[in-house]
Amino acid sequence: MKKIQRPLSSTLIPLILFLVGFRLYLQSSFPVIGDEAYYFYWGHHFAGGYYDLPPMIGWWERFFTFFSDESFWLRIPNLLVLLMVTLGMRDWLSASTTQVKATTTSLLYVFSPVPFLAVLI
Repeated sequence: MKKIQRPLSSTLIPLILFLVGFRLYLQSSFPVIGDEAYYFYWGHHFAGGYYDLPPMIGWWERFFTFFSDESFWLRIPNLLVLLMVTLGMRDWLSASTTQVKATTTSLLYVFSPVPFLAVLI
């Protein structure tokens, strides 16, 4: 029996879509914690920097407060950073290993508990 090899993108795209959909659900259903409320306040009352955080967080949150005041928009940068790290990891690993191993490793990172459940942390 001959094994049929599926293209890698046909496996990667549904997994990434599942991840994004599930994280969007988690982001919209959990309440805001103290740090997120502080970032929300910082986004609305923008300043160059506060005493305990670098100004980049305020810049990001200021941009996302233009869309809405919902907690969903406060958590979008977390999702975007996770996707960028995953794609960067896959590209970086594909230079030294096969494409399948690089994709598998990046998906293992995505579905590991810490980045996947960062909404709860």
